[in-house]
Amino acid sequence: MIRWRPRSLIAQTIIVLMVGLTASHLLSMVVYSGDRISALTRQGDRATAMRVADAANLILRTPAADRTDLVARFAGLSLNATLHEAAPFAAPEAPNAETEAVRGDIAARLPPAAAADVQVMLQAQQDHATMTVVHHLRDALYGEPERMIVRAALPLPGGGWLQLVAPPPEEGADHSALASMAAMVAAIVVAAVWVVRRMTAPLKTLADAARRMARDVNAPDLPETGPAEVREAIAAFNTMRNEVRRLLDNRTLMLAAISHDLRTPITLLRLRVEAFAPGDDRDRMLGSLADMERMIASTLGFARQDAADEPHAVLDLAALLDAMAADMQDVGLDVAYAGPQGHVRLACRPQALKRAIANIVDNAVNYGGRAEIDLKVAADTLRLTVADYGPGLPPDELEKVFQPFYRCEASRSRSTGGSGLGLSIARDIVAAHGGTIALANRAGGGLVVTIALPRAE
Repeated sequence: MIRWRPRSLIAQTIIVLMVGLTASHLLSMVVYSGDRISALTRQGDRATAMRVADAANLILRTPAADRTDLVARFAGLSLNATLHEAAPFAAPEAPNAETEAVRGDIAARLPPAAAADVQVMLQAQQDHATMTVVHHLRDALYGEPERMIVRAALPLPGGGWLQLVAPPPEEGADHSALASMAAMVAAIVVAAVWVVRRMTAPLKTLADAARRMARDVNAPDLPETGPAEVREAIAAFNTMRNEVRRLLDNRTLMLAAISHDLRTPITLLRLRVEAFAPGDDRDRMLGSLADMERMIASTLGFARQDAADEPHAVLDLAALLDAMAADMQDVGLDVAYAGPQGHVRLACRPQALKRAIANIVDNAVNYGGRAEIDLKVAADTLRLTVADYGPGLPPDELEKVFQPFYRCEASRSRSTGGSGLGLSIARDIVAAHGGTIALANRAGGGLVVTIALPRAE
């Protein structure tokens, strides 16, 4: 069973306001309608009593010979008059207060002789047993009075009885209460949308800044705007980012100091080894020292994250890949580019992006013997793939190889060189451009590296 629940703050606020206001307004309408029903019922019955009394007076003043013709003229009118030899109905033995009030209103306007014997009976216009829930709800909301038919009978001079039957006056339902409620709810919803949007705008800015922090920790602090709680959250975020920036700076300074301190003894060792007589031992020691220097340099470069300091520029990615493949072919590497030729513009940090792609292509050549570069262009994404023909990787190693200094011994030999930082650096650079990088094994053997970058013209 699917249950819908609003997730945004604006939708939740509007629903809470609408439910609360509608419930309170409906409750007030029901309370108000109770008093309104009593007042309108009494007013309607009084107006009907006046109509009955006026008609009775007219008939009583008419000569007996002409009464039949006059009574017949009431046919089709809003009041029905009939002549009877005896009382047409029996008066209620215990009339209610409303019946007594109507009888008093009629008797007050009749001659004393007729007023003494006037009989009144009130009859509901609609049977309560046949009323639906909709009728009851409508009457409760609109305050509709109970429609009563007034039946009055009085003796005529010279014998006989006159019966007058008067239906209640027809009045349209009063929709002003519902209209006012709808107008109030609409106004409050509009105001709530404006207020909540204004309150949550800094939260959206904070969320965007949090996502951007992964790509650029040196971004300026956010302005502390909005309600007090939002300003407090923004201030905490600014403090956190400054602390992260300070920790990264301290890490870079520490590694730079270590690198500087290590280079001095390495240089002294190199000088002493170079003084040895030529031989295999001397060459192996010089090679080990060179490996140590390369590891120190790559570690320092990884810690500094030089890509974050390079300014953005717009370049032709297809031309860059084609040139990289051509340069590697010139030095004897088996690299092929099969993407479009030129006119694929991308806003990026050129040197950093070139470094990331070079690391991936070098890995493909070193561990797979051949690298095939392809570029697919979509409306808002550039998808770059680098495939090799190596042994591939176990599925559980496809994510681990992005960790700094991690090497998968089962498929990557240390004889090929490297410090285990190439893919880590590549992922950091791609993430700094708002993209993603992933590894997958090819069906025919080897690995394919996929880089997705958001396109910018």
